Amino acid sequence: MTSLFATALATFVLTFGWMELSVLAALLCVLLIGFSIRINRLKHEKFELKRMLNEKTELLLYSGKREQKVLEEKAEVEKTKKNLLSRINHEIRTPMNGVMGMVTLLSETQLTNEQKDFNDTIRNCSESLLTVINDILLSDVLAYAKVESNAAELEQKDFDLRSSIEEVFDIFASQAAQKDIELIYQVDHRIPSQIIGDNTRLRQVLTNLVENSVKFTKQGEIFVEVWVRNEESNGVMDIGFEVRDSGIGIPADELRFLTNTITQSGAQQSGIGLFLCNRLVGMLGGTFGIESWVGEGTVVKFNIPVNTGTHTLRSNPDMVGLEGKRVLVVEDNATLRNVLREEIAYWKLVPVIADSGAQALEILSHGTGIDLVLAEMQMPEMDGMELSREIRKKHPSLPIILMSTIGDESSKKYPEIFSSVVTKPIRHSILSQHILSALLNKGEVSAVNTAPAKPKLTTDFSKKYPLRILIAEDNRMNQKLAMRILGKLGYDPDIAENGKEVLEEVSKRNYDLILMDVQMPEMDGLEATRMIRVCIENQPVIIAMTANAMQGDREECLKNGMDDYISKPVNLEELVILLEKWAVQVKVKQ
Repeated sequence: MTSLFATALATFVLTFGWMELSVLAALLCVLLIGFSIRINRLKHEKFELKRMLNEKTELLLYSGKREQKVLEEKAEVEKTKKNLLSRINHEIRTPMNGVMGMVTLLSETQLTNEQKDFNDTIRNCSESLLTVINDILLSDVLAYAKVESNAAELEQKDFDLRSSIEEVFDIFASQAAQKDIELIYQVDHRIPSQIIGDNTRLRQVLTNLVENSVKFTKQGEIFVEVWVRNEESNGVMDIGFEVRDSGIGIPADELRFLTNTITQSGAQQSGIGLFLCNRLVGMLGGTFGIESWVGEGTVVKFNIPVNTGTHTLRSNPDMVGLEGKRVLVVEDNATLRNVLREEIAYWKLVPVIADSGAQALEILSHGTGIDLVLAEMQMPEMDGMELSREIRKKHPSLPIILMSTIGDESSKKYPEIFSSVVTKPIRHSILSQHILSALLNKGEVSAVNTAPAKPKLTTDFSKKYPLRILIAEDNRMNQKLAMRILGKLGYDPDIAENGKEVLEEVSKRNYDLILMDVQMPEMDGLEATRMIRVCIENQPVIIAMTANAMQGDREECLKNGMDDYISKPVNLEELVILLEKWAVQVKVKQ
């Protein structure tokens, strides 16, 4: 075998020679060296890739931890904000419950017409204050956060657009009167009494816009006009809004920033109002725009789509038999004058217009058959009081309705002059009733009679719906209020001031129903409810009656074992409905 190899090698060398063999050997060496270098390079690249992968993995883990930390911090901030807003909400609603509850009880007593008017004013102002709490103090902050995260939920409910505008005006009526600003609105009569949409968000927009206008208007007017832009066959109606004021105006270079960003200067001028309005209108499906002239005023225009409502809450005044009666409108403000002209004509009466007291007296002197005078109190040269006295001299039986700003008591000095006094901002439905009454009574000035109360609370209720009731409430005023309301319904409830006392009471006697506050000392209402559900054999109905009225509070109460929920300030009708509902179920169980 060895000899064969030697023979083959000798043959190869003889055939190719030593030179060729050397070249071949050199080529093989070069290939081996190149291959070795390539292997080393690949090992180095592998090492580098592994190192880079480790670095990327570490960076990714760090980024994940950092992102998790940011999310946790954000969640903590949101929780803190919600807790703060919830506390503010609770602390304000608790005394408001006492105010509004006592006003409701007062309305159940015998009141004079003047006292009834005072009581209604307190109730309306309380409701307006509650609207401020919901729409400005709380909702703006929450809405801003939700708008930024696109998480706001829109409602689709029936509401009365005219009432919404009037309620917004009520919030700023006193402030506007002090600055001699007229608050005027006009709604296209083609818009139905009830429309379907997000009333809460719309009121937020209007509240912010009117607030800004009042803030930056020294005198003059703020006019809210609503009209139909387009009406589709499927019941969808595109309605336009215009809020116009005679304020200081906004420079052109600031408008874009005020509606698209929140800057320090913007916050000082309008808070988050215009920015939030722009975003909310967009969420409602509309567009938002502003025109402003420095020293002349601002016009804000926006539109939203709505649906025709399913209920009718407002009806036009029944002027049957009074059609064609002539109403002399004496008003120096041109905008309000035109609005009143159109409203009176819509009620099928004939408006006769005068822009001053002197012009009104001239019209009356021509014997034009005026049936009613509607006069503005605050007018230059001759005010409504002086005009009315002059009219009484020659037309003693002519009905006169005075339009006066809120807080103006001057008309009470001469109550015999007027048929009635309408407070501005004008509520069109109330004005129509005053006109109807004045025309039917033919100028007779109603005396200050006792207004018969129409009690909603009678002791017969407890006979029809018998219940053994426990009130769990730590606030003394709210205890008193609950005792009075339930007492007028014929009940004799017991009181517990905290959760521990509730447990003591239910261990001693059986209760059909517990009105349970949530925030109480020593043991709150949620914990007390959980204990009752575990430890008590005869289970009572437990209704949360609480000032915790933020989103999710109702669900939290029900999740912890409560049967129902009513928020403070307590609405009397809602409470009566709940008592009736659960009394029936208690009777069925027995």
